[in-house]
Amino acid sequence: MIKWLMIYSKPFISLIVILVLIAFFRKRQLLPLKSTHIFTSFLLLCFFNVIFEMFTYFTIERISDFPKLNRFSHQLFIASLNCIIYSLFLYICTKANYHFKKNVLLQILNIIPLLVSFFVIIFGKLEFNTNSSVRYSYGPMVVTVYLCSLIYIILIDFILIFRKKEFPKSTNTMIIIGLLIWSIAIILQFIHPTMLLSSQAIMILVIFLFLSSENPREYTDYSIKKLLNTRAFNLVLQDYFNSGKNFFIINFTIKESNCFEYTLGYNNIEATLRLLIDEILKVQKVEIYKTKENTLSIFLKNKNDISLFKNNFNRNIKLKDENSITIIPEILISVFEYPKNIKNQNDIISLLNFINTDGLSYQTNEIIEINDNFLTEMNKIATIEQLVHSAIEQDGFDVVYQPIYSTTEKKFISAEALVRLKDTTTVGFVSPEVFIPIAEKHGLIKELGIIVFDKVCEFAKKENLVSKGIKYIEVNLSAIQVVDEELPDLLIKTVEKYDLNPNFINLEITETASVSAGNMLKKNVKKLHNLGFSFSMDDFGTGYSNLAQIIEANFDLIKIDKSLIWPCFDNSKDNKEATTLLVKCIELIQALNFEIVAEGIETKEMVDFLEQNKITYLQGYYYSKPLSQKDFIDFLDNNSAK
Repeated sequence: MIKWLMIYSKPFISLIVILVLIAFFRKRQLLPLKSTHIFTSFLLLCFFNVIFEMFTYFTIERISDFPKLNRFSHQLFIASLNCIIYSLFLYICTKANYHFKKNVLLQILNIIPLLVSFFVIIFGKLEFNTNSSVRYSYGPMVVTVYLCSLIYIILIDFILIFRKKEFPKSTNTMIIIGLLIWSIAIILQFIHPTMLLSSQAIMILVIFLFLSSENPREYTDYSIKKLLNTRAFNLVLQDYFNSGKNFFIINFTIKESNCFEYTLGYNNIEATLRLLIDEILKVQKVEIYKTKENTLSIFLKNKNDISLFKNNFNRNIKLKDENSITIIPEILISVFEYPKNIKNQNDIISLLNFINTDGLSYQTNEIIEINDNFLTEMNKIATIEQLVHSAIEQDGFDVVYQPIYSTTEKKFISAEALVRLKDTTTVGFVSPEVFIPIAEKHGLIKELGIIVFDKVCEFAKKENLVSKGIKYIEVNLSAIQVVDEELPDLLIKTVEKYDLNPNFINLEITETASVSAGNMLKKNVKKLHNLGFSFSMDDFGTGYSNLAQIIEANFDLIKIDKSLIWPCFDNSKDNKEATTLLVKCIELIQALNFEIVAEGIETKEMVDFLEQNKITYLQGYYYSKPLSQKDFIDFLDNNSAK
């Protein structure tokens, strides 16, 4: 009994551990990877190998009764051991993206040791030592285990060394430790055949591989069940690329998710993603990946499956929040095809980023299939990004000036400085409404802002604008600039460089930025006010007005956006309500003791109406378009008496 326990306890424990890992592995959501399939085969081989090992213990104890069965059990055991090390070799090759399927000679060379071992296992001699307390086998058949292990461990080490960039450092270390333990066990058993260490070595190797590179927890989203993460997506994507076959990626994007999250909370984003998952699985049972915070993606091999989502996917997802308010988030669906419009991972990232920004103009009842027009527009945006980078480095910006008319002084006493890209040939004229957000997105707005501010100060000093009746120049600040702690120091150094009075500069901040910037805005405005700068709130009426914050920010001017003014003069519609709204806004701003600049003035009718409502300043094409430095000076000279 004690002898039986000593012999069978070690493989039995190994068997239990392997069974637990198999159960845990299969219970989790597995990636459809070649390496996953190989690892599954590896686990099963390990399981059966331990069974075969226990079977050999039984038959070798009864060798006289079952001589043929004993040989057969050892053949199964030894063959499965060799298959384990070969499957480990294939697994490491796959994880390292080392593929030799196109090289037939290399495939043959890699499998020769295994095939030779099979030949020896079938026809080779196997002998048994039955004299010791622990019986064991030896001979050419057993030697194949040592040779196969040696050859494939050397090959695996070669791959781990020369393809180490394909593995995280911790994974590489764990695999090496597991192989080292296997090697030590093989060496010890070769020296002391009675030690019987193979099952323990296999158990340890399985544990190390599972923990290092095949733990399903590493691929699942931590907050949403049934959802795989970005790491999983990238691994599966690489597997698809390696296959060289056509495939499709369908993406489901929550439109304007930032606003959705801001107004309804992140929990509702997650709830929407869960509903999306349910709707996707109703159409087809597929693995679903979270590729961005607001985007789910799936892989399809068959183009016909896309029509299933076109015809059956429910886009009208309804969500009830904790207050029982029904929300209907808008969902954009996009389709990428390999190799037609994606060639690598960067293409997918670029397309998803583009859809999350510029793709918001697409209707949610459309499925966006990437075509030439889509790619042309995306490439245009990418070109503009490069133009902005180049303009930052190579003085590629011009500053133009749009005059502002004073209704009280009856003359032009200020102007707004507006930035333009000098390059108008590569993609034509690019509006600041396009390239300014790009500069913000790529962290270039600070440099751009300083360039513009420096050009304005240089121009004011050079042309002595004060002597021409200009009391101040308006310079725009982006939402990112207004929260920059270094902003006051940067601006004061520049005006001192050109010997200008800070009160000559009026800094424009958009309404949206003024509301969202919070305490940092108030801190910077206060500091700059103390230095002598003045402030305007730009685009009043376009954002989510917060009058309390506007008052606290201590603006000097409020600029009413043209979107509040133009509807009052649209003769094709009843403009009574628009006019009432505009008048009430003017009265409210004046009651708060702010001066007003009205933007977008284009007709005499607008001028007369706004003057009647005691607007202080007017700006627009009725007076002048934005002018180059030379044209602005000429304009001032020609209108000095007006």
